[in-house]
This record gives sequence, structure tokens and C-alpha cells, in this order.
Amino acid sequence: ALFWPNLLIFLDLFRVPAVLINGRLSPRSFRRYLKARPLLAPLLKRVSALGMRSQPEADWIVRLGAPAGRVRATGSLKYDLVIERAARIDPESVRREYGLPGNCLVFGSIHPEEEALALSVSRRLLEEFPGLKIILAPRHLERSRLVELLAESGQAFQAVSSFQTPLAAPFLLLDRM
Repeated sequence: ALFWPNLLIFLDLFRVPAVLINGRLSPRSFRRYLKARPLLAPLLKRVSALGMRSQPEADWIVRLGAPAGRVRATGSLKYDLVIERAARIDPESVRREYGLPGNCLVFGSIHPEEEALALSVSRRLLEEFPGLKIILAPRHLERSRLVELLAESGQAFQAVSSFQTPLAAPFLLLDRM
């Protein structure tokens, strides 16, 4: 699914900005979502910023109801960003660019081959923002190596399956549906 309606509504209720980074929309999905525009438009208005992979995708998301001033074609973070460049990202400029006042970052729908990169970027962000909480949501729970990677790196984390409030560790791992 393109958006998680309940999550967007919940975030909006508590005035927590939602940002879509590396958004993607195939021509086929665009045509399907166009039929549901009356339902999607109110959800898209709840998103503070939408970074789409290409200009056509940016144009399509605006046609689906996203406010044009909140949409940018940013390129594909997965393919356009070299790993060495990722190590030099200035987290403060990213926070300013997307208007993120909060201290929580979600890596959603991470594929197994992206997990090590997500943790590498996370470690850099944690150095810059010590109070940051990072939520890791693997795309395929059964194939995820995040538990092993976190343990190998010595990073403290809590799994949702054994979650206790408050979240003391910097990482929250979504290890169940």
C-alpha cells in the first residue's frame, strides 16, 4: 500500500509531521489510485513533505491530491546515493529541509540488502542526535537479519514483541505484524 491511513491520522491528531522520503509510484499504481482520489486526497494533505523519486511521480502525487508546495522530485535514495556520500550526510540539514522538529525516524519496508546501510546511516545520525529514536521495519520479517546486525554492532534495541515503555534503547525493531 502507498500510505498507512491510520498512521497518518494518528500522527496528525498528535501534531507529529509525517514525511515521505523516496516515494515511488508506478504508472499502473497511479491509474489505480486515481480512482480512489477522493479517499487519498485528505490523507495526502496530512503529509508535511513528499520526496518522490522522479518528476513524473511528483506530478502524479499532486494529481492524487498532495499539496504541490509540499512535493519535490528528489531522485532515488536507493540508487542515486552512493554509500560513501551517505556517510557525509549532514543530519541537521536533512532535518531542516524536511521540517522535522521531532526526534524519531522510521526506516520502513527495509529489504534485507538495505539493512546494513540503514544501520550505518542510523549510527551516524545517533552521533549527531543522541536522543533520536529509530524505528526499523523490515519488509520481510522472515528474511530480516536486523537482530543479528544490531547484536553484532553492539547497538541496544527493543523488539516490538517484547516492548516495554518507555523506549530506553535508540532502536525499536518491528519484529512482528
